[in-house]
Amino acid sequence: MSRPRYIAWILPHPGWQSPEIDDAIKRVQRLLGPDARMISSGRLRMVTGCPVVTSVTSEGEVVLLGQVFSGLGDTSLTTLKSSACDAILKSAGASLVRDFWGGYVAFVVRGEGSEVSVIRDPSAGIPCYYHLQDRVTVISSDIDIASQCGELPLDIDWEELAAHLQASQLRRARTCIRGLTELLGGERLSIHAERPAIDALWSPWTFAARERQIIDEEQAASLLRKTIVQCVRSLTLPYEHTVLTLSGGLDSSIVAASLSTIGARFTGLTMATQEPLGDERRYAQAMARACGAPLVERFEDIDAVDLTLCDSAHLPRPISHGFAQSIDRACQQLADEVGAGAYLGGGGGDNVFCYLLSAAPVADHLRRAELIGALATARDLARLGQTSVLHVLGKAMRRAWLRSPGFRWPRDLTFLSERIRNGHPARLDHPWLVAPRGAVPGKAGHIASIMNIQNHLEGLARERDRPVLSPLLAQPVVELCLRIPASLWCRGGRDRWIARRAFADRLPPEILDRREKGGPDGFVVRVLERDRRQIRDWLCQGELAGRGLLDIEALAVALEGNAPLTGQASLRILKLLDVEMWARSVLSRQQSGA
Repeated sequence: MSRPRYIAWILPHPGWQSPEIDDAIKRVQRLLGPDARMISSGRLRMVTGCPVVTSVTSEGEVVLLGQVFSGLGDTSLTTLKSSACDAILKSAGASLVRDFWGGYVAFVVRGEGSEVSVIRDPSAGIPCYYHLQDRVTVISSDIDIASQCGELPLDIDWEELAAHLQASQLRRARTCIRGLTELLGGERLSIHAERPAIDALWSPWTFAARERQIIDEEQAASLLRKTIVQCVRSLTLPYEHTVLTLSGGLDSSIVAASLSTIGARFTGLTMATQEPLGDERRYAQAMARACGAPLVERFEDIDAVDLTLCDSAHLPRPISHGFAQSIDRACQQLADEVGAGAYLGGGGGDNVFCYLLSAAPVADHLRRAELIGALATARDLARLGQTSVLHVLGKAMRRAWLRSPGFRWPRDLTFLSERIRNGHPARLDHPWLVAPRGAVPGKAGHIASIMNIQNHLEGLARERDRPVLSPLLAQPVVELCLRIPASLWCRGGRDRWIARRAFADRLPPEILDRREKGGPDGFVVRVLERDRRQIRDWLCQGELAGRGLLDIEALAVALEGNAPLTGQASLRILKLLDVEMWARSVLSRQQSGA
């Protein structure tokens, strides 16, 4: 199964007729092929290539696209009990988010077909975008299907693209395609009249509330292990064999340990760079031996990277990374060789396991006048950050008493034009950034970190041929981790401590006790140096520059010299190039009418 694709139309009323939509349905059926399924219910018309579960009662109809689980360790639902269907219908989808989990988009049709609600699961496992087409609301999975069959003009929203350049990790509802809006995870789109309305059925702050915190370390670790193992079991049950990107870091090793615990068959893939910092094979080897699983070792291949390609061209925002084409191609090749049905990884582990290099967990204690707890956590963070307790306490006092508890999303203005740097700042808003009464900075940072990973879960070439599973970001895991205080995650000066403790008996000592982290930075620099002159031309004479978004002089100086570009500068330049190539791909299809 490739990436999920669908398109739906919510008509003005159940009996409404439209020859244009009838023609569009035929086009999308041809586009999706013989497995396409047509669904019609009240005001709803849909064509999908996703797995579908439908249930009809006297209250109405529920249509579920994707994977839906009713409990930990269960198989994905193939039917929905009438009692559960009635509960979903009566609550207009609220009970679905509360009692089920998975990667799904649900359509709830009530009131003799006149009321339609669309619900996206909190983990945002399946894409969901909407736009208005005259009096019709169109819901779709990607901009290709929306433009070809939903009459969506592929007009770039340059104002939003400028905001994206300043905060590329922040995923807002507004997209970079004009008129197209994303339904965020846990939200409900209600279409009772002609114009849709949005409300939130799920919020991370519900689980971050003080009264829901698990303060017992042993209980937290035990629950975390059980929840992760059972989510891995549920997500991998349909597949006889999977490919796990096994870096040898803590997060991917926890997924490997979970796969081993349930007896699932998998092949590990570890990618190494020519630079020592990016060669973590010894850790991956240790984890593979502990699991008794095969491990394939590959080197990052610069020839597999074509920076003119954009793997997020089908999405309404530029979120792919050109240098990731190397691991993408290696994953696809290995999956073909071993006959794997899906890809897995430890993506999001740092985020859900509250890896915060800040004094915010100490500030939590200070805001609650817990002085002993503040001192203990300051000591832990000082050990983790290799600094002094007084330094941590000073930062924590400023964070606790001189600022509101909410998280302020950072801006990156590097290589952006003077107009953007000196102009009115783009509004960096998101419902989860609004801290409720009684919130504390550590949880605000934890939630922001979870938000930070969302733009790294798609825009991958490998998602076109097999599902990409991220079990550490499953709804039950996220909800549980939000219930664990930020101070427990850094206990004893160890990052992600509760996760380490949860799997202590399944991880080799060199991984359990590991403190340093590797990365592909050296490979990224080599990619940039190979195409340095072309990158200068692509950026300084490209679409972004032509619309006054880039500081052309600063980029030219950086790219024309011979001094090596390292660290954040190299990553920033390649990010700008990813955005440039996305814009070019959209404009090319717009001009060709595709």
